[in-house]
Amino acid sequence: MAVSLQARTLPALAGWSWISGGFALFRRNPPLLAALSVSYLVVLTVMSAIPVIGPVFEALTLPAFMVILFNAVRMIEMNADLSRDVLMHGLEKNYRALVQLGVLQLVSQQIVGVLAAVLVGTPDGLAGKPVDLAAVAPALLMVSPLALLLGVLLWFPPLLISKCDLPLSKALFFGLVGVVRNIKVFGVFFLAVLMLMTAALMFITTIGAFLGVTEGGLSMLLFVAAPFVFLPLNAACVYVSFRQVFAPDEAPAPEPADE
Repeated sequence: MAVSLQARTLPALAGWSWISGGFALFRRNPPLLAALSVSYLVVLTVMSAIPVIGPVFEALTLPAFMVILFNAVRMIEMNADLSRDVLMHGLEKNYRALVQLGVLQLVSQQIVGVLAAVLVGTPDGLAGKPVDLAAVAPALLMVSPLALLLGVLLWFPPLLISKCDLPLSKALFFGLVGVVRNIKVFGVFFLAVLMLMTAALMFITTIGAFLGVTEGGLSMLLFVAAPFVFLPLNAACVYVSFRQVFAPDEAPAPEPADE
């Protein structure tokens, strides 16, 4: 991939093309992307049984896993055969920077969590009482913009590190430039995602009510759908956004013709 560190400024409506382009790539090989996501979540589930180490392991390995997902999307886009070397491309040489990025994400998550705890007060869950979602909802709404901001700032660095062999500081800088130059595009993207998620949730709720499915059953359905759809689809959308902002001169491979 021919990457230019001179981030392009895209029109605002390009945010929708991130979604449509990501979905187009996802539907070309959903089993591969879903299998990678499920495999990673299985490892996380096993590691989560270890106190303290589990959350730290997740934070430190998430950037590397996202690079693997991005490489898989790249393989799908180029109609390439499945290859371990291609899936792991950019990991060994840049693993230190990716781990540093994971540490930064972990610290950011802790800051958001502490801020939410301060706004809520002592969580009932820590006192052995059921958590009152209605009580904590205002605090969650207050910290959600900060969480969203941190997510956007860490949007491009994993690919900049793996594709350009950049140290963390430079990846954060050029990633920030890419975000600032396309802040309107991100606005359209997240607004469209919110609208699609709301519509999907309303549809699922309506179907669930018609079929007599309980709220617990719907929650389980969404939980199961996350690794099969949401996580790989998000990776495909991020990949498309990176291609448009930092690698605009490379034409994507055509979709394979139906036999």
